[in-house]
Amino acid sequence: MATVQTTPLLGPEDAGRLMTPEDFDASDAEEGWRYELIRGVLVVSPIPKKPSRGMAGKLIQWVENYCDDRRKGEKFLTV
Repeated sequence: MATVQTTPLLGPEDAGRLMTPEDFDASDAEEGWRYELIRGVLVVSPIPKKPSRGMAGKLIQWVENYCDDRRKGEKFLTV
């Protein structure tokens, strides 16, 4: 009899799960979440929405304005 192996689907309920790097790489993930494997522990966090860039977005805007006003430098910043 043949065994069918399915790829595990990760979701937010899997946060804190212990995994190997190989298991993590072989997994599929529910969209809308950021998945990280830190020291063998799965960390799941929501993907930030575009408007809520927070302080990082404000800093990037400040640097872009500074460069534009002085016509110096190149901008390679993203959030």
